[in-house]
Amino acid sequence: MPVAAIVFIIDPTQRSRPAKEILIALFGLTPAECRVAMLLADGKSATEIASTLGVTRNTLKSHVAKIYAKTGTSRQSQVARLLLKLPGNPI
Repeated sequence: MPVAAIVFIIDPTQRSRPAKEILIALFGLTPAECRVAMLLADGKSATEIASTLGVTRNTLKSHVAKIYAKTGTSRQSQVARLLLKLPGNPI
């Protein structure tokens, strides 16, 4: 069985956002779920996210539930922590 490893080198002083391709590959998020996940990680409220993306609160609630299920999280702070640990592009 082949063995593989991946190493991420992260500068904790640089705030970054993972590329949507990383979120799609690691967690199977859709592009819409990626947008929501990144806004969750930015600390935005449900109202702010719905307004920014032009979606209803019910649509947002559905996206958030799917994000939690796919990432194995259950709170916004857990999503934020998870995304901040991934390599990304500086904001």
